[in-house]
Amino acid sequence: MLESSRTILDFSFNGDVYPFLEKWAAENSFITRNCAEGAIECQRGGGVLMCPVLLQIKQTGNNIHLETWLQVDLLTEFTTLFNAPAQSAIDSSAKLLWREREIARLYVNKLLKDLGQPLIL
Repeated sequence: MLESSRTILDFSFNGDVYPFLEKWAAENSFITRNCAEGAIECQRGGGVLMCPVLLQIKQTGNNIHLETWLQVDLLTEFTTLFNAPAQSAIDSSAKLLWREREIARLYVNKLLKDLGQPLIL
């Protein structure tokens, strides 16, 4: 099994990021919840053919810390013969889970575009 990983971005943003986040989450069927230390976590639910996409974001002044990943579910573990990590970054650096990563990037890149940030490739 591969080691768990997340895609992590740190960038500056002038203004409040949370209205952009709430709008994006509503438009893309993400559920939001508050986390420790003022972070917000967003999850787009999985289902039968797609493991859950998660995004966690925290704003401190003009600094934004964003982490996003696939939470690999039991069905996905089974279909990969238990070779998938529990958490998987969404960038295109690995061959395993390529379709799930591609779909996750479509969602997350919409938010990054709204925030004026480079897209995840």
